[in-house]
Amino acid sequence: MQILARRLGVVAAAAGRHGLRPRRGIHMSTPSLQIFVNSAAGELSLPSPLPNFSEYVMADFGARGDKTAIVVSSPDHTATRTFADLSRDVKSVAHEFRHRLGFVEGDRALLVSPNHADYFTAVHAVLQLGGVCSPANPLYAAREIAMQLKDSGAKVVVTHPLCLQATVGALEETQSSKDVTIVVLGDAVPPEAPAGTLCFDELKDSGKSVDAVAVAADDLAILPYSSGTTGLPKGTMITHKNLVANVQQFIWPEVRFYGDSATILSPLPLFHIYGFTASLNVPLWHGSTLVTLPAFDLPHFLSLVQEYQCTRAHLVPPIILALAKHPLVDQYDISSLKAIVSAAAPLGSEVEAATQARLGESVVIKQGWGMSELSPIGACSPDDHPKTGTSGPPVAGMEYKIVDVATGKALPTGEEGEIVCRGPNVMAGYLNNPEATAECLDSDGWLRTGDVGLVDSDGYITITDRIKELIKYKGFQVPPAELEALLLTHEAVLDAAVISRAHDEAGEVPRAFVVLKPEIDDVSAADLVAWAAERSAPHKKLRGGVHFIDQIPKSAAGKILRRVIKERDVAGEFDMEQVA
Repeated sequence: MQILARRLGVVAAAAGRHGLRPRRGIHMSTPSLQIFVNSAAGELSLPSPLPNFSEYVMADFGARGDKTAIVVSSPDHTATRTFADLSRDVKSVAHEFRHRLGFVEGDRALLVSPNHADYFTAVHAVLQLGGVCSPANPLYAAREIAMQLKDSGAKVVVTHPLCLQATVGALEETQSSKDVTIVVLGDAVPPEAPAGTLCFDELKDSGKSVDAVAVAADDLAILPYSSGTTGLPKGTMITHKNLVANVQQFIWPEVRFYGDSATILSPLPLFHIYGFTASLNVPLWHGSTLVTLPAFDLPHFLSLVQEYQCTRAHLVPPIILALAKHPLVDQYDISSLKAIVSAAAPLGSEVEAATQARLGESVVIKQGWGMSELSPIGACSPDDHPKTGTSGPPVAGMEYKIVDVATGKALPTGEEGEIVCRGPNVMAGYLNNPEATAECLDSDGWLRTGDVGLVDSDGYITITDRIKELIKYKGFQVPPAELEALLLTHEAVLDAAVISRAHDEAGEVPRAFVVLKPEIDDVSAADLVAWAAERSAPHKKLRGGVHFIDQIPKSAAGKILRRVIKERDVAGEFDMEQVA
Protein backbone atom coordinates (compact mmCIF):
# COMPACT_ATOMS: atom_id res chain seq x y z
CA MET A 1 0.00 0.00 0.00
CA GLN A 2 1.13 3.51 -0.68
CA ILE A 3 -0.14 6.31 1.55
CA LEU A 4 0.47 9.92 0.70
CA ALA A 5 0.45 11.93 3.89
CA ARG A 6 0.88 15.68 4.12
CA ARG A 7 1.15 17.65 7.31
CA LEU A 8 1.52 21.29 6.37
CA GLY A 9 1.97 24.16 8.78
CA VAL A 10 3.60 27.52 9.14
CA VAL A 11 7.26 28.33 9.08
CA ALA A 12 9.15 28.44 12.34
CA ALA A 13 8.61 32.14 12.94
CA ALA A 14 4.85 31.75 13.11
CA ALA A 15 4.65 28.18 14.34
CA GLY A 16 4.91 28.74 18.06
CA ARG A 17 2.48 31.64 18.05
CA HIS A 18 -0.21 29.68 16.25
CA GLY A 19 0.23 26.23 17.76
CA LEU A 20 2.11 24.56 14.89
CA ARG A 21 5.35 22.70 15.33
CA PRO A 22 7.79 22.97 12.43
CA ARG A 23 9.69 19.89 11.40
CA ARG A 24 12.26 18.92 8.81
CA GLY A 25 11.31 17.21 5.59
CA ILE A 26 11.15 13.45 5.92
CA HIS A 27 10.99 10.72 3.33
CA MET A 28 10.44 7.32 4.89
CA SER A 29 10.25 4.42 2.48
CA THR A 30 9.57 0.72 2.87
CA PRO A 31 8.30 -1.76 0.28
CA SER A 32 4.72 -1.16 1.47
CA LEU A 33 4.67 2.42 2.81
CA GLN A 34 5.80 5.86 1.70
CA ILE A 35 5.18 8.98 3.74
CA PHE A 36 6.04 12.44 2.46
CA VAL A 37 6.14 15.44 4.79
CA ASN A 38 6.60 18.92 3.34
CA SER A 39 9.87 20.55 4.35
CA ALA A 40 8.10 23.77 5.37
CA ALA A 41 5.37 21.96 7.21
CA GLY A 42 4.36 21.63 10.79
CA GLU A 43 2.19 19.40 12.86
CA LEU A 44 -0.80 20.77 14.72
CA SER A 45 -0.31 21.19 18.43
CA LEU A 46 -3.77 21.84 19.85
CA PRO A 47 -4.16 23.75 23.11
CA SER A 48 -4.38 21.63 26.23
CA PRO A 49 -6.81 21.61 27.85
CA LEU A 50 -8.86 22.24 24.74
CA PRO A 51 -10.82 25.49 25.11
CA ASN A 52 -14.43 26.07 24.28
CA PHE A 53 -14.29 27.08 20.59
CA SER A 54 -16.07 30.34 21.34
CA GLU A 55 -13.50 31.31 23.96
CA TYR A 56 -10.73 30.32 21.56
CA VAL A 57 -12.02 32.61 18.81
CA MET A 58 -12.83 35.50 21.17
CA ALA A 59 -9.69 35.31 23.32
CA ASP A 60 -8.27 38.62 22.05
CA PHE A 61 -11.52 40.50 21.40
CA GLY A 62 -11.07 42.63 24.50
CA ALA A 63 -7.76 44.01 23.26
CA ARG A 64 -9.28 44.91 19.86
CA GLY A 65 -11.95 47.11 21.36
CA ASP A 66 -13.61 49.46 18.91
CA LYS A 67 -12.01 48.02 15.80
CA THR A 68 -14.67 46.98 13.28
CA ALA A 69 -15.16 43.22 13.26
CA ILE A 70 -18.15 42.75 10.95
CA VAL A 71 -19.81 44.82 8.23
CA VAL A 72 -23.05 43.46 6.75
CA SER A 73 -24.19 45.56 3.84
CA SER A 74 -27.00 45.53 1.30
CA PRO A 75 -27.79 48.31 -1.20
CA ASP A 76 -30.33 49.68 1.30
CA HIS A 77 -28.71 49.17 4.69
CA THR A 78 -25.33 48.68 6.36
CA ALA A 79 -24.78 47.40 9.90
CA THR A 80 -21.47 47.07 11.73
CA ARG A 81 -20.23 45.45 14.92
CA THR A 82 -16.94 46.10 16.70
CA PHE A 83 -14.99 43.47 18.57
CA ALA A 84 -16.14 45.09 21.82
CA ASP A 85 -19.78 44.89 20.65
CA LEU A 86 -19.46 41.20 19.90
CA SER A 87 -17.73 40.40 23.18
CA ARG A 88 -20.43 42.16 25.19
CA ASP A 89 -23.37 40.89 23.15
CA VAL A 90 -22.28 37.25 23.12
CA LYS A 91 -22.00 37.18 26.90
CA SER A 92 -25.32 38.97 27.41
CA VAL A 93 -27.29 36.73 25.06
CA ALA A 94 -25.71 33.63 26.59
CA HIS A 95 -26.79 34.84 30.04
CA GLU A 96 -30.36 35.40 28.88
CA PHE A 97 -30.51 32.06 27.08
CA ARG A 98 -29.52 30.32 30.29
CA HIS A 99 -31.68 32.26 32.74
CA ARG A 100 -34.74 33.12 30.64
CA LEU A 101 -34.94 30.15 28.31
CA GLY A 102 -33.37 27.46 30.48
CA PHE A 103 -30.87 26.70 27.74
CA VAL A 104 -28.14 24.45 29.17
CA GLU A 105 -25.13 22.43 28.12
CA GLY A 106 -25.96 20.00 25.33
CA ASP A 107 -29.13 21.81 24.20
CA ARG A 108 -29.51 22.61 20.51
CA ALA A 109 -30.49 25.86 18.80
CA LEU A 110 -31.49 26.30 15.16
CA LEU A 111 -30.32 29.49 13.42
CA VAL A 112 -32.34 30.48 10.34
CA SER A 113 -31.04 33.72 8.89
CA PRO A 114 -29.27 35.30 5.95
CA ASN A 115 -25.97 36.98 6.77
CA HIS A 116 -26.68 39.39 9.62
CA ALA A 117 -24.60 41.60 11.91
CA ASP A 118 -25.69 39.44 14.88
CA TYR A 119 -25.04 36.06 13.26
CA PHE A 120 -21.75 35.68 15.14
CA THR A 121 -23.43 36.65 18.40
CA ALA A 122 -26.21 34.09 17.98
CA VAL A 123 -23.77 31.27 17.22
CA HIS A 124 -21.30 32.05 19.96
CA ALA A 125 -23.92 32.66 22.66
CA VAL A 126 -24.99 29.06 22.15
CA LEU A 127 -21.40 27.78 22.15
CA GLN A 128 -20.56 29.71 25.33
CA LEU A 129 -23.17 27.61 27.15
CA GLY A 130 -21.85 24.32 25.78
CA GLY A 131 -24.84 24.16 23.46
CA VAL A 132 -24.95 23.11 19.82
CA CYS A 133 -25.82 25.54 17.02
CA SER A 134 -27.42 24.15 13.87
CA PRO A 135 -27.34 26.75 11.05
CA ALA A 136 -30.05 26.39 8.41
CA ASN A 137 -30.47 27.78 4.92
CA PRO A 138 -32.62 30.96 5.22
CA LEU A 139 -34.24 30.16 1.88
CA TYR A 140 -35.62 26.87 3.13
CA ALA A 141 -39.34 26.30 2.92
CA ALA A 142 -41.23 25.25 6.05
CA ARG A 143 -40.96 21.58 5.06
CA GLU A 144 -37.17 21.77 4.88
CA ILE A 145 -36.80 23.67 8.16
CA ALA A 146 -39.10 21.12 9.80
CA MET A 147 -36.81 18.26 8.76
CA GLN A 148 -33.79 19.94 10.34
CA LEU A 149 -35.71 21.08 13.41
CA LYS A 150 -37.00 17.59 14.14
CA ASP A 151 -33.72 15.78 13.49
CA SER A 152 -31.57 18.24 15.46
CA GLY A 153 -33.89 18.33 18.46
CA ALA A 154 -33.56 22.11 18.77
CA LYS A 155 -35.38 23.77 21.67
CA VAL A 156 -34.68 27.34 20.49
CA VAL A 157 -34.94 28.81 16.97
CA VAL A 158 -33.21 32.11 16.27
CA THR A 159 -34.72 33.41 13.06
CA HIS A 160 -34.63 36.45 10.82
CA PRO A 161 -37.94 38.32 10.33
CA LEU A 162 -37.87 37.31 6.66
CA CYS A 163 -37.69 33.65 7.71
CA LEU A 164 -40.35 33.87 10.43
CA GLN A 165 -43.26 32.58 8.35
CA ALA A 166 -41.36 29.48 7.25
CA THR A 167 -40.09 28.95 10.80
CA VAL A 168 -43.60 29.10 12.26
CA GLY A 169 -44.76 26.72 9.53
CA ALA A 170 -42.00 24.30 10.48
CA LEU A 171 -43.04 24.38 14.13
CA GLU A 172 -46.61 23.68 13.15
CA GLU A 173 -45.58 20.84 10.88
CA THR A 174 -43.53 19.21 13.65
CA GLN A 175 -46.17 20.02 16.28
CA SER A 176 -43.48 21.58 18.44
CA SER A 177 -44.85 25.12 18.87
CA LYS A 178 -45.25 24.63 22.63
CA ASP A 179 -41.80 23.13 23.10
CA VAL A 180 -39.63 25.47 21.02
CA THR A 181 -38.94 29.14 21.74
CA ILE A 182 -38.61 31.53 18.80
CA VAL A 183 -36.17 34.44 19.04
CA VAL A 184 -36.38 36.99 16.20
CA LEU A 185 -33.29 38.93 15.17
CA GLY A 186 -33.68 42.70 15.34
CA ASP A 187 -35.12 45.26 17.72
CA ALA A 188 -38.80 44.29 17.60
CA VAL A 189 -41.02 41.22 17.49
CA PRO A 190 -43.11 41.25 14.27
CA PRO A 191 -46.86 41.45 14.95
CA GLU A 192 -47.47 38.17 13.15
CA ALA A 193 -45.11 36.27 15.48
CA PRO A 194 -46.64 33.68 17.84
CA ALA A 195 -47.16 34.52 21.49
CA GLY A 196 -43.99 34.06 23.52
CA THR A 197 -41.64 35.10 20.71
CA LEU A 198 -38.62 37.02 22.00
CA CYS A 199 -36.66 39.93 20.54
CA PHE A 200 -32.93 39.28 20.05
CA ASP A 201 -31.85 42.88 20.72
CA GLU A 202 -33.54 42.74 24.11
CA LEU A 203 -31.33 39.77 25.01
CA LYS A 204 -28.25 41.77 24.01
CA ASP A 205 -29.03 44.56 26.45
CA SER A 206 -29.09 42.68 29.75
CA GLY A 207 -25.76 44.07 30.93
CA LYS A 208 -24.98 40.64 32.36
CA SER A 209 -22.49 37.95 31.51
CA VAL A 210 -21.61 34.28 31.91
CA ASP A 211 -18.41 32.29 31.91
CA ALA A 212 -17.94 29.93 29.00
CA VAL A 213 -18.69 26.30 29.80
CA ALA A 214 -15.64 24.04 29.78
CA VAL A 215 -15.92 21.40 27.07
CA ALA A 216 -14.40 18.07 26.17
CA ALA A 217 -12.66 17.69 22.83
CA ASP A 218 -15.45 15.52 21.43
CA ASP A 219 -18.33 17.74 22.62
CA LEU A 220 -20.47 18.90 19.72
CA ALA A 221 -20.30 22.57 18.75
CA ILE A 222 -22.18 22.96 15.48
CA LEU A 223 -24.54 20.82 13.46
CA PRO A 224 -24.63 21.89 9.81
CA TYR A 225 -26.71 19.71 7.53
CA SER A 226 -24.99 18.09 4.58
CA SER A 227 -26.04 15.49 2.07
CA GLY A 228 -22.64 13.86 2.42
CA THR A 229 -21.88 11.49 -0.43
CA THR A 230 -25.54 10.70 -1.16
CA GLY A 231 -29.07 10.79 0.16
CA LEU A 232 -31.01 13.27 2.27
CA PRO A 233 -29.40 16.03 4.38
CA LYS A 234 -27.77 14.72 7.54
CA GLY A 235 -26.62 16.51 10.68
CA THR A 236 -22.83 16.72 10.45
CA MET A 237 -21.49 16.49 14.00
CA ILE A 238 -18.65 19.02 14.26
CA THR A 239 -16.89 19.17 17.62
CA HIS A 240 -15.03 21.92 19.46
CA LYS A 241 -11.79 20.09 18.62
CA ASN A 242 -12.70 19.95 14.92
CA LEU A 243 -13.23 23.72 14.79
CA VAL A 244 -10.15 24.69 16.83
CA ALA A 245 -8.06 22.42 14.60
CA ASN A 246 -9.58 23.79 11.41
CA VAL A 247 -8.92 27.40 12.37
CA GLN A 248 -5.28 26.44 12.87
CA GLN A 249 -5.27 24.58 9.57
CA PHE A 250 -6.11 27.84 7.78
CA ILE A 251 -2.86 29.41 8.96
CA TRP A 252 -0.37 27.91 6.50
CA PRO A 253 -2.32 28.44 3.27
CA GLU A 254 -4.23 31.58 4.27
CA VAL A 255 -3.80 33.47 7.54
CA ARG A 256 -0.03 33.89 7.38
CA PHE A 257 -0.61 36.08 4.31
CA TYR A 258 -3.07 38.39 6.09
CA GLY A 259 -0.34 40.54 7.60
CA ASP A 260 -1.16 42.46 10.76
CA SER A 261 -4.69 42.87 9.53
CA ALA A 262 -6.81 42.18 6.49
CA THR A 263 -10.25 43.06 5.24
CA ILE A 264 -12.02 39.96 3.99
CA LEU A 265 -14.90 40.32 1.55
CA SER A 266 -17.16 37.29 1.54
CA PRO A 267 -20.62 37.08 0.00
CA LEU A 268 -20.76 33.44 1.12
CA PRO A 269 -23.78 32.51 3.24
CA LEU A 270 -22.69 32.06 6.84
CA PHE A 271 -24.92 29.01 7.31
CA HIS A 272 -22.67 27.24 4.77
CA ILE A 273 -19.61 25.68 6.40
CA TYR A 274 -17.26 27.52 3.98
CA GLY A 275 -18.66 30.87 5.05
CA PHE A 276 -19.01 29.83 8.68
CA THR A 277 -15.40 28.83 9.29
CA ALA A 278 -13.34 30.51 6.57
CA SER A 279 -15.16 33.85 6.43
CA LEU A 280 -16.71 34.36 9.86
CA ASN A 281 -14.56 32.66 12.47
CA VAL A 282 -11.04 32.58 11.02
CA PRO A 283 -10.79 36.33 10.21
CA LEU A 284 -12.30 37.40 13.55
CA TRP A 285 -10.01 35.03 15.45
CA HIS A 286 -7.09 36.67 13.65
CA GLY A 287 -8.38 40.19 14.33
CA SER A 288 -9.30 41.03 10.74
CA THR A 289 -12.52 42.57 9.47
CA LEU A 290 -15.24 40.67 7.61
CA VAL A 291 -17.35 42.50 5.04
CA THR A 292 -20.32 40.48 3.85
CA LEU A 293 -23.72 40.75 2.15
CA PRO A 294 -27.11 39.26 3.10
CA ALA A 295 -27.66 38.43 -0.58
CA PHE A 296 -25.29 38.61 -3.53
CA ASP A 297 -25.59 41.69 -5.72
CA LEU A 298 -22.71 42.24 -8.18
CA PRO A 299 -22.75 46.08 -8.28
CA HIS A 300 -22.92 46.27 -4.49
CA PHE A 301 -20.25 43.59 -4.12
CA LEU A 302 -17.91 45.62 -6.34
CA SER A 303 -18.74 48.83 -4.49
CA LEU A 304 -17.81 47.18 -1.17
CA VAL A 305 -14.37 46.26 -2.49
CA GLN A 306 -13.90 49.88 -3.46
CA GLU A 307 -15.34 51.43 -0.30
CA TYR A 308 -13.68 49.18 2.30
CA GLN A 309 -10.47 48.52 0.35
CA CYS A 310 -10.95 44.78 0.78
CA THR A 311 -7.73 42.83 0.47
CA ARG A 312 -8.98 39.25 0.13
CA ALA A 313 -12.17 37.64 -1.17
CA HIS A 314 -13.76 34.26 -0.46
CA LEU A 315 -15.74 33.35 -3.56
CA VAL A 316 -17.35 30.57 -5.57
CA PRO A 317 -16.83 29.94 -9.31
CA PRO A 318 -19.98 31.72 -10.59
CA ILE A 319 -18.88 34.98 -8.94
CA ILE A 320 -15.36 34.58 -10.28
CA LEU A 321 -16.88 34.07 -13.74
CA ALA A 322 -18.63 37.43 -13.32
CA LEU A 323 -15.32 39.07 -12.38
CA ALA A 324 -13.87 37.67 -15.59
CA LYS A 325 -16.64 38.66 -17.99
CA HIS A 326 -19.12 41.18 -16.63
CA PRO A 327 -18.72 44.75 -18.01
CA LEU A 328 -19.67 46.27 -14.62
CA VAL A 329 -16.31 45.25 -13.18
CA ASP A 330 -14.56 48.00 -15.14
CA GLN A 331 -16.66 50.67 -13.43
CA TYR A 332 -15.18 50.05 -9.97
CA ASP A 333 -11.74 50.28 -8.42
CA ILE A 334 -11.05 46.81 -7.02
CA SER A 335 -7.27 47.16 -7.10
CA SER A 336 -7.07 46.65 -3.31
CA LEU A 337 -7.75 42.93 -3.81
CA LYS A 338 -4.60 40.89 -3.32
CA ALA A 339 -6.03 37.37 -3.24
CA ILE A 340 -9.15 35.45 -4.26
CA VAL A 341 -9.93 32.04 -2.82
CA SER A 342 -12.33 29.83 -4.77
CA ALA A 343 -14.01 26.83 -3.16
CA ALA A 344 -17.32 24.91 -2.86
CA ALA A 345 -17.02 23.75 -6.50
CA PRO A 346 -14.11 23.29 -8.95
CA LEU A 347 -12.90 26.42 -10.73
CA GLY A 348 -12.30 25.86 -14.43
CA SER A 349 -8.82 26.66 -15.68
CA GLU A 350 -10.25 28.84 -18.45
CA VAL A 351 -12.26 30.94 -16.00
CA GLU A 352 -9.24 31.27 -13.72
CA ALA A 353 -7.05 32.39 -16.61
CA ALA A 354 -9.64 34.91 -17.83
CA THR A 355 -10.02 36.37 -14.34
CA GLN A 356 -6.25 36.56 -13.91
CA ALA A 357 -5.90 38.36 -17.24
CA ARG A 358 -8.53 40.92 -16.28
CA LEU A 359 -7.41 41.59 -12.70
CA GLY A 360 -3.68 41.35 -13.31
CA GLU A 361 -0.85 39.12 -12.15
CA SER A 362 -0.60 40.91 -8.79
CA VAL A 363 -3.82 39.22 -7.64
CA VAL A 364 -3.43 35.68 -6.36
CA ILE A 365 -6.24 33.42 -7.57
CA LYS A 366 -6.24 30.05 -5.91
CA GLN A 367 -8.47 27.17 -4.98
CA GLY A 368 -9.29 25.33 -1.80
CA TRP A 369 -11.15 22.09 -1.28
CA GLY A 370 -13.19 20.82 1.59
CA MET A 371 -16.58 19.65 2.77
CA SER A 372 -18.86 19.97 5.78
CA GLU A 373 -17.43 16.72 7.11
CA LEU A 374 -13.96 18.37 7.29
CA SER A 375 -15.11 21.51 9.14
CA PRO A 376 -14.50 22.36 6.14
CA ILE A 377 -10.96 22.92 4.82
CA GLY A 378 -9.05 19.88 3.59
CA ALA A 379 -6.63 21.39 1.07
CA CYS A 380 -5.69 24.87 -0.09
CA SER A 381 -2.93 26.50 -2.11
CA PRO A 382 -0.72 28.98 -0.28
CA ASP A 383 -0.50 32.48 -1.78
CA ASP A 384 3.17 32.07 -2.63
CA HIS A 385 2.74 28.87 -4.63
CA PRO A 386 -0.70 28.45 -6.22
CA LYS A 387 -1.14 25.96 -9.04
CA THR A 388 -3.77 26.52 -11.70
CA GLY A 389 -6.39 23.78 -11.77
CA THR A 390 -5.47 22.28 -8.41
CA SER A 391 -6.96 22.68 -4.93
CA GLY A 392 -3.54 22.87 -3.33
CA PRO A 393 -1.81 20.60 -0.82
CA PRO A 394 -3.54 19.08 2.21
CA VAL A 395 -3.67 21.26 5.30
CA ALA A 396 -1.68 20.65 8.47
CA GLY A 397 -2.27 17.51 10.46
CA MET A 398 -4.03 15.57 7.69
CA GLU A 399 -3.23 12.27 6.03
CA TYR A 400 -4.44 11.45 2.54
CA LYS A 401 -4.82 8.36 0.38
CA ILE A 402 -5.95 8.09 -3.20
CA VAL A 403 -7.71 4.74 -3.59
CA ASP A 404 -9.17 2.74 -6.43
CA VAL A 405 -12.90 3.44 -6.52
CA ALA A 406 -13.81 -0.20 -7.11
CA THR A 407 -11.27 -2.06 -4.97
CA GLY A 408 -10.21 0.45 -2.32
CA LYS A 409 -6.57 -0.26 -3.13
CA ALA A 410 -4.22 2.70 -2.56
CA LEU A 411 -2.89 4.24 -5.75
CA PRO A 412 0.46 5.88 -6.51
CA THR A 413 1.11 9.54 -7.22
CA GLY A 414 -0.55 10.78 -10.38
CA GLU A 415 -3.24 8.12 -10.59
CA GLU A 416 -6.89 9.05 -10.27
CA GLY A 417 -9.06 7.61 -7.49
CA GLU A 418 -11.26 8.47 -4.54
CA ILE A 419 -9.81 10.89 -2.00
CA VAL A 420 -9.70 9.36 1.47
CA CYS A 421 -8.40 11.34 4.42
CA ARG A 422 -8.19 11.61 8.19
CA GLY A 423 -7.21 14.29 10.65
CA PRO A 424 -8.35 16.31 13.67
CA ASN A 425 -10.91 18.24 11.59
CA VAL A 426 -12.86 15.15 10.46
CA MET A 427 -16.41 15.10 11.82
CA ALA A 428 -17.56 12.81 14.61
CA GLY A 429 -20.25 11.34 12.35
CA TYR A 430 -23.82 11.98 11.24
CA LEU A 431 -26.45 12.68 13.89
CA ASN A 432 -28.97 9.87 14.40
CA ASN A 433 -27.59 8.03 11.39
CA PRO A 434 -25.02 5.34 12.23
CA GLU A 435 -25.56 3.62 8.88
CA ALA A 436 -24.58 6.70 6.88
CA THR A 437 -21.65 7.30 9.23
CA ALA A 438 -20.37 3.74 8.75
CA GLU A 439 -20.59 4.12 4.96
CA CYS A 440 -18.06 6.96 4.87
CA LEU A 441 -16.07 6.83 8.14
CA ASP A 442 -14.17 3.75 9.28
CA SER A 443 -12.98 2.78 12.75
CA ASP A 444 -9.49 4.15 12.07
CA GLY A 445 -10.85 7.61 11.26
CA TRP A 446 -10.47 7.45 7.48
CA LEU A 447 -13.17 9.46 5.69
CA ARG A 448 -14.32 8.47 2.22
CA THR A 449 -15.00 11.85 0.65
CA GLY A 450 -16.85 10.73 -2.48
CA ASP A 451 -14.62 13.07 -4.49
CA VAL A 452 -12.36 11.70 -7.19
CA GLY A 453 -8.96 13.22 -7.80
CA LEU A 454 -5.24 12.76 -8.00
CA VAL A 455 -2.13 14.04 -6.26
CA ASP A 456 0.90 15.29 -8.19
CA SER A 457 4.55 15.01 -7.24
CA ASP A 458 4.34 18.24 -5.22
CA GLY A 459 1.45 16.91 -3.18
CA TYR A 460 -1.16 19.17 -4.79
CA ILE A 461 -4.64 17.70 -5.11
CA THR A 462 -6.70 18.04 -8.27
CA ILE A 463 -10.42 17.23 -8.07
CA THR A 464 -11.57 15.54 -11.28
CA ASP A 465 -15.00 14.06 -10.55
CA ARG A 466 -17.47 12.99 -7.90
CA ILE A 467 -18.58 9.50 -6.98
CA LYS A 468 -21.43 10.94 -5.04
CA GLU A 469 -24.55 11.89 -6.93
CA LEU A 470 -24.93 15.17 -5.12
CA ILE A 471 -25.69 18.08 -7.45
CA LYS A 472 -23.79 21.32 -6.92
CA TYR A 473 -25.70 24.43 -8.04
CA LYS A 474 -23.43 27.48 -7.64
CA GLY A 475 -21.70 25.63 -4.80
CA PHE A 476 -24.97 24.78 -3.00
CA GLN A 477 -25.86 21.17 -2.37
CA VAL A 478 -28.91 19.76 -4.14
CA PRO A 479 -29.52 16.16 -2.98
CA PRO A 480 -31.28 14.18 -5.73
CA ALA A 481 -32.98 11.92 -3.18
CA GLU A 482 -34.65 14.89 -1.52
CA LEU A 483 -36.16 16.18 -4.76
CA GLU A 484 -37.22 12.67 -5.70
CA ALA A 485 -38.97 12.24 -2.37
CA LEU A 486 -40.72 15.57 -2.87
CA LEU A 487 -41.90 14.70 -6.39
CA LEU A 488 -43.31 11.40 -5.14
CA THR A 489 -45.70 13.32 -2.89
CA HIS A 490 -47.39 14.83 -5.98
CA GLU A 491 -50.67 13.08 -6.67
CA ALA A 492 -49.81 12.57 -10.35
CA VAL A 493 -46.33 11.10 -9.90
CA LEU A 494 -45.73 7.36 -9.79
CA ASP A 495 -41.92 7.39 -9.77
CA ALA A 496 -39.10 9.91 -10.14
CA ALA A 497 -35.36 10.27 -10.50
CA VAL A 498 -33.20 13.40 -10.44
CA ILE A 499 -29.78 13.87 -12.01
CA SER A 500 -27.44 16.76 -12.70
CA ARG A 501 -27.11 18.66 -15.95
CA ALA A 502 -23.96 20.61 -16.78
CA HIS A 503 -24.46 24.38 -16.83
CA ASP A 504 -21.93 27.02 -17.92
CA GLU A 505 -22.65 29.52 -15.14
CA ALA A 506 -24.12 27.45 -12.30
CA GLY A 507 -21.90 24.39 -12.71
CA GLU A 508 -24.82 21.98 -12.47
CA VAL A 509 -28.61 22.15 -12.38
CA PRO A 510 -31.06 19.42 -11.37
CA ARG A 511 -33.21 17.66 -13.96
CA ALA A 512 -36.07 15.32 -13.09
CA PHE A 513 -37.30 12.23 -14.86
CA VAL A 514 -40.87 11.40 -13.94
CA VAL A 515 -43.20 8.46 -14.45
CA LEU A 516 -46.80 9.63 -14.29
CA LYS A 517 -49.60 7.49 -12.94
CA PRO A 518 -51.44 5.70 -15.78
CA GLU A 519 -54.66 7.68 -15.43
CA ILE A 520 -52.93 11.08 -15.46
CA ASP A 521 -52.83 13.10 -18.68
CA ASP A 522 -53.37 16.68 -17.54
CA VAL A 523 -50.07 17.47 -15.79
CA SER A 524 -47.30 19.16 -17.74
CA ALA A 525 -43.58 19.33 -17.12
CA ALA A 526 -43.95 23.03 -16.37
CA ASP A 527 -46.62 22.25 -13.78
CA LEU A 528 -44.24 19.96 -11.89
CA VAL A 529 -41.35 22.45 -12.07
CA ALA A 530 -43.56 25.18 -10.59
CA TRP A 531 -45.06 22.86 -7.97
CA ALA A 532 -41.64 21.70 -6.73
CA ALA A 533 -40.29 25.27 -6.72
CA GLU A 534 -43.03 26.34 -4.29
CA ARG A 535 -41.90 23.67 -1.82
CA SER A 536 -38.11 23.98 -1.99
CA ALA A 537 -35.31 26.48 -1.58
CA PRO A 538 -34.54 28.41 -4.81
CA HIS A 539 -31.25 26.61 -5.45
CA LYS A 540 -33.17 23.32 -5.67
CA LYS A 541 -35.42 24.48 -8.50
CA LEU A 542 -35.57 22.01 -11.39
CA ARG A 543 -33.77 24.35 -13.75
CA GLY A 544 -32.84 21.37 -15.93
CA GLY A 545 -36.53 20.73 -16.46
CA VAL A 546 -38.73 17.66 -16.20
CA HIS A 547 -38.80 14.80 -18.69
CA PHE A 548 -41.56 12.21 -18.70
CA ILE A 549 -40.29 8.65 -19.01
CA ASP A 550 -41.96 5.22 -19.07
CA GLN A 551 -39.78 3.62 -16.40
CA ILE A 552 -37.01 4.62 -14.00
CA PRO A 553 -33.97 2.33 -14.44
CA LYS A 554 -33.23 0.50 -11.19
CA SER A 555 -30.93 -2.20 -9.89
CA ALA A 556 -32.13 -5.59 -8.76
CA ALA A 557 -32.19 -4.21 -5.24
CA GLY A 558 -34.43 -1.33 -6.33
CA LYS A 559 -31.79 1.41 -6.29
CA ILE A 560 -32.22 4.15 -8.86
CA LEU A 561 -29.52 3.89 -11.52
CA ARG A 562 -28.91 7.60 -11.92
CA ARG A 563 -25.69 6.88 -13.77
CA VAL A 564 -27.63 5.09 -16.53
CA ILE A 565 -30.10 7.97 -16.85
CA LYS A 566 -27.28 10.49 -16.94
CA GLU A 567 -25.43 8.60 -19.66
CA ARG A 568 -28.58 8.62 -21.80
CA ASP A 569 -29.15 12.29 -21.06
CA VAL A 570 -25.59 13.30 -21.95
CA ALA A 571 -25.93 11.33 -25.19
CA GLY A 572 -28.81 13.63 -26.12
CA GLU A 573 -31.63 11.10 -25.92
CA PHE A 574 -33.91 13.48 -24.02
CA ASP A 575 -33.04 16.78 -25.65
CA MET A 576 -36.00 18.97 -26.60
CA GLU A 577 -38.55 16.39 -25.49
CA GLN A 578 -41.19 17.25 -22.87
CA VAL A 579 -38.75 19.41 -20.91
CA ALA A 580 -39.89 22.58 -19.17
